[in-house]
Amino acid sequence: GVTHAYRTPAGPLPVLDGLDISVPAGTFAAVVGPSGCGKSTLTRLVAGLMTPDRGEVWLHGERVKSPRKTVGMAFQNPVLLEWRSILDN
Repeated sequence: GVTHAYRTPAGPLPVLDGLDISVPAGTFAAVVGPSGCGKSTLTRLVAGLMTPDRGEVWLHGERVKSPRKTVGMAFQNPVLLEWRSILDN
């Protein structure tokens, strides 16, 4: 039931609305779609870089509440995470 919207001057822009997804251990899943459909938002939520407006994100039986060391992602633009050292980034 994950819901997330971005705040804009014109009001909230819904990106994910009641998303339910489960990927069984040992399997592979791909998220594909056009620009702006929520792929990066979903990835950031799973990585703990963002929190949903509603709902919960779970990974390996634990609720995701903060950035996770076990999740990596390639950003569309170069980004350094401020809580990590240069080597850790």
